[in-house]
Amino acid sequence: MFIALDEAARPVTLHSHEQAAGLSGHFSCPACRAPVGIRNGPVMPAHFYHLGPPCDASEPESAEHLAGKLWLMAYGRRRGFAVVLEQYYPQIR
Repeated sequence: MFIALDEAARPVTLHSHEQAAGLSGHFSCPACRAPVGIRNGPVMPAHFYHLGPPCDASEPESAEHLAGKLWLMAYGRRRGFAVVLEQYYPQIR
């Protein structure tokens, strides 16, 4: 997942390895509010992950899937759209 909430419950979106390397603090899942960490390795794009068992709103994503979401976000922004990744709707999970 690319979006988590910071300590003030503000959404934080991961865009790059460099950004992830500079982040610190405690983050939580926007769906279940459980603690999440940052994975920032050489294979996958930087992303948040549940520190415990994942909630039912999250799903495993491949490196290709994560990279595709970042590509679509960048493409939409270049075309002038206001892009929101991983919008969570509690009513439909």
